[in-house]
Amino acid sequence: MKVLVVEDNERNAKLGRDVLSYAGHEVVVAGLLADQIEALRA
Repeated sequence: MKVLVVEDNERNAKLGRDVLSYAGHEVVVAGLLADQIEALRA
């Protein structure tokens, strides 16, 4: 499953990415608003 993590705090984003990746998910992290919009389109 592909999961979008939207988090502007880098430590929280890394934690979310690491936990979800370990669980077998494909993770996309977006922190800035422009990144979030682009990630939603992908």
